[in-house]
Amino acid sequence: AKAANSVVGIEVSQIIGNKWNQYKKTVSMGSGIVYSADGIIVTNHHVVEAAINDSTRKMSSSFSVKVYFTTDLTEWAYATELLGYDAENDIAVLRVDAENLQPIEFADSDTLVTGETAISIGSPGGIEYMNSISEGVLSGVNRTVKTSTSVIYDLIQTTAAINPGNSGGALLNSKGQLIGICVIKIASTDYESMGFAINSNTVKTIVESIKKYGYYNRPLIGVTINTTYKPNIASQQNWPAGAYVEDLTKDGAADKVGIKTEDIITKMNDKTITSFTELRRFMLKCNPGDTVKLEVYRTGSGETLTFEVTLDGTEI
Repeated sequence: AKAANSVVGIEVSQIIGNKWNQYKKTVSMGSGIVYSADGIIVTNHHVVEAAINDSTRKMSSSFSVKVYFTTDLTEWAYATELLGYDAENDIAVLRVDAENLQPIEFADSDTLVTGETAISIGSPGGIEYMNSISEGVLSGVNRTVKTSTSVIYDLIQTTAAINPGNSGGALLNSKGQLIGICVIKIASTDYESMGFAINSNTVKTIVESIKKYGYYNRPLIGVTINTTYKPNIASQQNWPAGAYVEDLTKDGAADKVGIKTEDIITKMNDKTITSFTELRRFMLKCNPGDTVKLEVYRTGSGETLTFEVTLDGTEI
């Protein structure tokens, strides 16, 4: 009840026909959350992807995005602007011409504990079932899911029902606070009740960057990490666990200070890094221009070295 007014239904339609004979065809439905009282709405990129012109990074004139605020579908507004999006993390930020909305309250997803209550609110099956609620538990944190087109990291796993139309909707704790945005369900004849959400801290970081820059200005070390380097491989090679540098961006932040390919990043600002996902999680808390201290194991010589790296930003 606390969060219900902060979850919206979303309908994406294509405008078909000529100037004198137009009609709309619904191409996707989903959910979203109210981020701020002045009309900022957050949803999944894939919910509104059809309406996005990637060359301009704006909404296409041949599509409309309708945002519903009430379950009787009588209160709604068109999205007037696409503030930005990050396809990799499946987040899009819209603005609607509305005021005095009820923003959802965010929880700190770093404090989540497996087994606690998780409640999903969204539009499973479409806006006809807007703000349907299901309850489950938090099954896991920091999950990585491979889809047919990408890999999504740092997801929350839950048994709360997540179905088509829940995408972009809220996953809540028992206090009605947002712990994640529902993003995907894995369905199989072999298992059930595997739903996933983007954790709330990741959502907030990316949305704030989009509000400021118009896109997610991702902080960059300037390295490509080999994600197949795991603790078992580290043990076999008699190397420390960490993030294995497969390649460097020429004249990037790491290249400038002398980090090399085949180095292993083992610490950032004295925090131990044992995998790519931990490195990525740490980087979400950084901003372009920040200076971080990296501890690196050099596989060629067995040395442990320390570097101060000023992070680059993302250019689009």
